[in-house]
Amino acid sequence: MRSSSFSTPYSGTVQYPNNVAFIYSRQPVVVNCSTTSALPVQVTVTCTSNGSRSHTETRYLNNGYAEFDISRIMQMLSPGPDLIMNNIPYSTGAAGRSLAAVFSLQVTVNGTTVLSVTSDIQGMYGMLDPTEVYGGKVTRRVFVNYPQSINMWQSVLGDFSTVFNGSTRQPTFQSSYTGKGREVSVANAISTTAMAQLRAGRILKGRVSWLYHLQEGVQSQVSSREMTLIPDTRERGKGVYLRWLSRTGEAAYWLFDRAELETAASVAETFRRHYEGDPAAPYGSVIRNADKRGYEEQRRMTLKAGRISEEEFDMLAEILSSPVVEMLMETQEYQSLGLVFDGGTAASASYEAEVTGSDAVGASTVDGGEAALAAIDYESTIRWVRVNVDGGTQARSVRRAEPRLHEFELSITLMPRNTIKL
Repeated sequence: MRSSSFSTPYSGTVQYPNNVAFIYSRQPVVVNCSTTSALPVQVTVTCTSNGSRSHTETRYLNNGYAEFDISRIMQMLSPGPDLIMNNIPYSTGAAGRSLAAVFSLQVTVNGTTVLSVTSDIQGMYGMLDPTEVYGGKVTRRVFVNYPQSINMWQSVLGDFSTVFNGSTRQPTFQSSYTGKGREVSVANAISTTAMAQLRAGRILKGRVSWLYHLQEGVQSQVSSREMTLIPDTRERGKGVYLRWLSRTGEAAYWLFDRAELETAASVAETFRRHYEGDPAAPYGSVIRNADKRGYEEQRRMTLKAGRISEEEFDMLAEILSSPVVEMLMETQEYQSLGLVFDGGTAASASYEAEVTGSDAVGASTVDGGEAALAAIDYESTIRWVRVNVDGGTQARSVRRAEPRLHEFELSITLMPRNTIKL
């Protein structure tokens, strides 16, 4: 929490949320005032990123003390979490976009403003424990042939950058999202040289500059977040690719192996007998029977992920409680580009070099492959569809031969397909 002092109409302090606030965690606003009078205290929260919607709550000082929890207000004013990941851009050169909702806060005591901050609270769609650290050291599996993003923070001083294996890149961001946490596609977040190394199967270690606030009245500090990128070079169409909203309000990704697909159909049948002279009977009130059937089809899929670390297991376990889980759907636009992702040979030799990531391919060929991929507009050729994740219990099974590796399995329910109604 941050703290601010005031001297009018009475001396006191206001404690309020940090610049990075998780809207599903408790976010208190505490007012301490020197007076013992039961004066009214009003807190007004405005979501400036959602049409400036606002809400005001009133409390009365009790021995100079009043406390609010604005997390419920932030949830009410912010856009629903089921739509925010639609803003993530994956196309080459696209500017990063924020998943956070932006809030302003005003506090008044007996009609006098004692605190006013404008667009200063970044509301992340997450929930952290009281002692949990956000923005620490992290390891990410990068699926180089699939659309994927990394959550980053831009410095208002303009010195944001990523450094992987000695190669520096300064991503671009939408100007309207200055200072917010945002999702940046991996290809746009790291340099071309570093991306080529990932496609060649090399592990990258580096540091990412990100923005955080210490407290009110202290200049924002730019720190470095250690990040390790582990490449996964499996070809497109070799599994089931999911993305979900993590408990820290970031987009997470994983390529699962499909273990089982189950289809179940149910039939609802109605029967009615019409007699002669019945006005509801069809075909001129002749004697006949009416039989109607409605079919519903449900599809469940079992997915598996093997040889994962404990950190990756914990990340995957968040799927069970995530409010938004989506599956990547390939579309026919890829066929028009002459690229085959079902295990066949790619039409473009340079693209095939990108898929294999072979060191035997010259750097110019690999760069040519990246140029071929750059021509693909990911936002117009990929589609995501919502899926429901079945609940259950996940347990880490440690193997003696490989004590650091585990297996993870979950089941998802796909959207029902349209069926014929008789």
